[in-house]
Order: sequence, then C-alpha cells, then structure tokens
Amino acid sequence: MEEMKMQMENTASETLRERPEVKVTNKDIRKVFFRSLFEMCTINYERFQSLGYLYSIAPLLRKFYPDKERRAEACKRHMEMFNTHNSLLNPIMGTSIAIEEKIANMPEGADTKDLEASVNNIKVGLMGPFAGLGDSIIGATIIPILGAIGAGMALDGSIAGPLFFLIVYNAIDKGFRYYSTFYGYRKGVSILKDIKTSNIIQKISEGS
Repeated sequence: MEEMKMQMENTASETLRERPEVKVTNKDIRKVFFRSLFEMCTINYERFQSLGYLYSIAPLLRKFYPDKERRAEACKRHMEMFNTHNSLLNPIMGTSIAIEEKIANMPEGADTKDLEASVNNIKVGLMGPFAGLGDSIIGATIIPILGAIGAGMALDGSIAGPLFFLIVYNAIDKGFRYYSTFYGYRKGVSILKDIKTSNIIQKISEGS
C-alpha cells in the first residue's frame, strides 16, 4: 500500500515537472504596448477602459492559459471596471502581466485565489492615483506648455508649430508608455512598495 502511494506521488510530481514554464518575452511586452495604443477605442460608461485593457493583454492570456476555462476566468478578472489616465495605464498593465505569469506557472491544484484577487486589487489601488498623476503631468503641464510653444510658432505663420506639438508630445507620451510597460512587468507587485516608499506620486504632482 505504501509503495503504491509513493508511486502515485512520484507520478504526480513528474507530471508537474513536465509542465513547461511559461515565460514572458520582450516581444510579448512590445505586443502589449502596441495594442495598448488602441485601448481607448472601446471606452464605455459601464466598465470604461476594461475591454481595451483586456484587448491589450489578450495575446499573453492566450499564452498563459491554453485551457479555455482558465483563460475565460482570467478574461473575467480583467473585465471589472477600470479607468485611469490612458498615458499611465501601461505600468499597471505590466504589473498585471507579471501576476498572471505567476498564476499560470503555479502547479495544478495550487491555491491561486490570493494572487487572482491581487490582480484587481492592484489595478483598483493604482488607477485613482495614476489618473490624478496623468491629469497633473500630461493635462495640466506637458500639453499646455508644448501647445503654447507650438501656437507661438504657428502665429508666426510657421507650419512647424503643429508639427512640433505632435512630434514632441507623442515622443514623450509613447516613449514613457513603452518603457513603463517593461517597468511594470519587472516590478510586479513590488511596484506598490516602490511607489509608497519613494512617495513619487506626491513629488511629481507638486513638481508639475
């Protein structure tokens, strides 16, 4: 009886070891970044940005969860109401990817409830502060400054005015969003600790 029990345990262990680990690549994160540029196309007054958020990370959910039931559960997690400044949603997406990767790589039968709950908890915890941060930095600082410079050039009859605004603004916005997607993935859950200890949101808001 003991031998049979040991054989069953060994078989289960071998099955778990044979399961390949799912690993996110730089190409995967770049794909999420490019899809996130269309995130606002599906905004609505019921769930706001949730559908666009799900669209952005959908390729990785397919990679993490080949099983349709688990993938459907992951999709439901990301269909909860979500709304933040669109320029600052990428670090939150990166964090979501990191947590989903952990869930996907846990052994079958393992308790993943806490990690699954943390996905939305972190999104809810960050979307408010990041919305305020985006309004302060983007809406109240960068856009007015660049717009004023571009308008001054345009008043002199130069077509460089609007081109200056579009090029510089998009370079800042898209550059930050690209980098912050990788940053959010690398930091994962620890992004909350970094934000809290550095007090960065308050510092940037005051600086703006």
